[in-house]
Amino acid sequence: MAHVHLTLQELSELVTLQAQRGKSRNEIVAVLIARGWPRESAEHFVDTTLSEHHERTASRPTQPDDQTPAGRSPTDEQAMWRTLLIVVILTLLILVMCGLISNGG
Repeated sequence: MAHVHLTLQELSELVTLQAQRGKSRNEIVAVLIARGWPRESAEHFVDTTLSEHHERTASRPTQPDDQTPAGRSPTDEQAMWRTLLIVVILTLLILVMCGLISNGG
C-alpha cells in the first residue's frame, strides 16, 4: 500500500478530524503506526495534537477577524512548530537508541 506524504500540519488536521468523527485515540495511533511511525512517536504526536486542539477550541476567539488572513491564529503556527520540534527530537532519540542497541550499548 502506497503512503501519501503529508505535512505535519496536514497530519495534525487529519488527527483532529478523525477525533471529531469519533475515532478513539488508539485507533488514530494505530493508523500512524501502520504508516511506519514508532509507537511512542505516534502516541505523543496524537496526544499533543489533540491537547493543542482542545486548548485552541477552548480559547477560540468569537470574532472571525481575530485570525490572520490565512485563517490560522498565531498560536496555531506556534503549536505546529512546537509539535514538529517534538517529533524531530523523538525521532532522533529513537534512532540514537536503536543505534546503541544494535552496537551493543
